[in-house]
Order: sequence, then structure tokens, then C-alpha cells
Amino acid sequence: MTLRSLVLSARYLSREECEAIAKRTLSFATADETRVLVSSTNVANTRFAVNQISTGGDSFDSVVTVIALFGKRSGSSSTNQIDDDGLRAAVNMAERIAGHDADRLLLKARDDSRFDHVIWADHATGLLLRVDVQVAGRTLESSGFSDVNIGVKPDAAAIYNELHRADGFRIVKPAIEHTRLDAEGWTMQAALLPAGFMALDCVRRALDLPGDAAGQANVLQAIWSDGITHVSLFIEPFQPQRHRSEGLTAIGATHTLTRRVNDMWLTAVGDVPPAALDLFMRALEHKT
Repeated sequence: MTLRSLVLSARYLSREECEAIAKRTLSFATADETRVLVSSTNVANTRFAVNQISTGGDSFDSVVTVIALFGKRSGSSSTNQIDDDGLRAAVNMAERIAGHDADRLLLKARDDSRFDHVIWADHATGLLLRVDVQVAGRTLESSGFSDVNIGVKPDAAAIYNELHRADGFRIVKPAIEHTRLDAEGWTMQAALLPAGFMALDCVRRALDLPGDAAGQANVLQAIWSDGITHVSLFIEPFQPQRHRSEGLTAIGATHTLTRRVNDMWLTAVGDVPPAALDLFMRALEHKT
């Protein structure tokens, strides 16, 4: 057996690479003063099943944070896209927020079932300019306007056409039927649910499946919210040709947890920590 050290194989940015990224970022800046913070992380994970290691892996990520200052006003932006386009967009976002007189609000999570949210809103109008989703001070996801003009008449046609552009997409219009979990034979143990989340809706839909799994799948979707974010729990019959492996994936702040429970397949999705998704799955029970 060959042993491999996770520490020795971990990938981090060198000092020279960090300096090069900082210089490229500063080349796009136009603010009175700009600060650039560069960090890199490597996270290893191992999954156990039946007292044996089933899967293992690691992930590497780099985050660049730009802080732009215009006199006494400041704005910041973070990105994990370290090419020129990504760095330029981060600088533009930081400077654009700083260009407006914005109020910064911190919504601090009181438990481990949700993330912190940092909100920037235009001081004069209250218009939401940017939202960062954070954990322990680290930005997981940042959403905001790259260009804002307040007080101008909007071009409704241009907005509508952009939102409804479907080039390269396959349009699917599944029939949706509103229902309840208990009417479908399921119940939630309220004591296990994360505090503050309320049930919003439950729908049943039939999805057309492409490829080897061609046919239809009946999927039940239940939705909860705490007023800031949402969690969806999808319930469907297990199909080996589609549901090949359990696991956890993350894109920004959005986590997806999949798990087989008897002859059913569960998928939990939300901008919440993985532990919160696990609570939703463990709270679900099938009525006998």
C-alpha cells in the first residue's frame, strides 16, 4: 500500500503568483486607493460508508478581494476567477459600489444552519446594489450590479428581450401540481428542522428524461425559507441509470446534497451549509 500525504500534495499559490495577481488587479483600478487581498485554500474530504472509505477528494480555490476607496467611501468585491476578465469585473464592482453613497448591513447568522449576508444598499433610494454570502469572514458568493444608473427611465423592451432570450436552450414546460407532503405520504419532524425555516410550498411535477434514462420521472419538490434564503428538497424514485452516486457538491454558496433512502432518491439544494441540508433530509419520514 502506498501512503500519500495530503499536506505535501496540497496546492497553494506561491508568493510570486500572489504578487503577480495583485499587480494585474491594480492595473485595472481607477479609485483613489485600492487594496488587493489574495488567498488560496486546499480542502481534503473523505466519505465513509459501512465503516469503509467510499470516496475521497480535495478541492483547491483562490479568492481575490478588492477594496476600492474614494475619499471616505469604500466598496469591496471578491472573486475566484483570476483571469483578466474576472479581476477586471471584481475591480469594476468594488468601484461601482464605492461610487454610490451606500449603506452596508451585516446579517450575522446565529447558528450553523445558515450563512452570513453582507448587503450594500444605495443610501438615497434603498436600491440593493450588492449581496455577499460569507462564512467566517470568507466570501462564498457575491452578486451585484456592474453598472447602475438611478433616476433614469428603464427600457422595458430591452429588459424583457434579454430575460426571455433562449438561444442554445431546450425549453421544458412540465406540468406542475400543488400538493402537500403529508398528502403524498411524507412528514417532517419539526424538532429536527433548522430553527426559523418555514414551509412555503410543495409541488409535484413530471420531468422528461433525455439519453439512456429516457422517459418520465415524477418528482416531488418541497420548499422552505427563513426570509433570507431558500432550501428545496426533491423526492423521487431511485433509478440506477440516473442516480449513480451520493455526495455533496458546491458552487459558490449553493450546496447540493444527494442521498438514497430505501427505494427513494433525495436531493437537497440551498444557499446554506451542508449540515443544514443534512437536517432537512434526516427530518423527512415516510408514513407507513
